[in-house]
Amino acid sequence: MISYEEVSLLPNEPLTTEEVDRIAKLMYKNKIFFTNQCNSFELLTVFAPLIFISKVLSKKIKQSNIMFYGLMDESGPRSVNGLPIFHTIYQINTADFNRCFSRYNEIKELLGD
Repeated sequence: MISYEEVSLLPNEPLTTEEVDRIAKLMYKNKIFFTNQCNSFELLTVFAPLIFISKVLSKKIKQSNIMFYGLMDESGPRSVNGLPIFHTIYQINTADFNRCFSRYNEIKELLGD
């Protein structure tokens, strides 16, 4: 049996252009929520599966360039302090997040927002 301490984060393959476009469009429509949108003390209530990771894995996450996000359509029926609660989360590295954010800004500019 594998313990939580032995689990390591798998490096993400870079997102394709289509995936970047899809995430950027979700960002524009406010249908996606990233870990950088809440305070560190709210992470475990917003991204519920993170409660189950070990302290060792938690340190690895903090030292890595990984962020998590949830899709608003998949959030729970309730909220905590106005923030969504996700039971399914996805990981993205910061380089891909920056690509998505750049594309999001392009979309905003194109649509005149």
